[in-house]
Amino acid sequence: MLVAKSQEGLWGTALLGFPLIRALAQIGDRSTMRIIGNAASDFAGSLVFQHGSPSPLRPGEVDPVWAYWQMRTQGMDLAQTIETMLGALGGDDLLVEAHRVLKAMGQVSVPYLADALKHPRGKGPLSCQRNVAWILGELKAKEAVEPLRDMLRESLLTGNSQLGERIASALGQIGDPSALPELLTAAQSTDFLLQVSAICALGKLADPRAEHLLLALLSNHPDAVVRYRAAEALRTAGTASAIPVLEQRLEVETDRGTRARMQTTLQALRQRMR
Repeated sequence: MLVAKSQEGLWGTALLGFPLIRALAQIGDRSTMRIIGNAASDFAGSLVFQHGSPSPLRPGEVDPVWAYWQMRTQGMDLAQTIETMLGALGGDDLLVEAHRVLKAMGQVSVPYLADALKHPRGKGPLSCQRNVAWILGELKAKEAVEPLRDMLRESLLTGNSQLGERIASALGQIGDPSALPELLTAAQSTDFLLQVSAICALGKLADPRAEHLLLALLSNHPDAVVRYRAAEALRTAGTASAIPVLEQRLEVETDRGTRARMQTTLQALRQRMR
């Protein structure tokens, strides 16, 4: 009966469809795997459906996302399971939050993820690489720093800003100072999204060697968003030397949001220098 319901129009909406796939997940019949997978792809916003879902899971209730992947990888060993999910990241299978499942698997997935940066799986290599970079950043995988640095350098040379933006973000999440040279270069990119991502990453590194560039961007860049992000990054990467420059720029800054961020940064730096 539940399978028949899934074919009806109204059951394709989150309001009715979400409870339906929850019920199918509890039953655990592998013949319903595709129904659960298709619906979970439509309704998913997080690995565990408690977050942002129409209604939270009850304690002990099976997560439909987990149910799908348990069914999909039934009989597979660890390597086969991870490779199947990497293929999904590249469009060879239903995505069904595969990136979040791989994140939840933790360090055991890192060697496979690092390899997939250079050798992306699936028919959509860029999608695979972007998802892989996100997972590695979320896991703060130190082992992936060198492959990520290599990929960022390559992205800067080839102009692949979609990948470079995601990799810069991942390097910021990991927070290894060895990535500073690549992030400094990326923060001077003419591609807006890559530049902003790299500036934010410099703030997460909190390395004072980035101060000079961040002050230059704050002082000279024509885009208020870039100036805002530079001011934000200086809160952690700035030193006492940044205070007089920030005070001077505060007098002439025309963007209200950037002015507010500069004031917050000044307060943080003054507090730290006491």
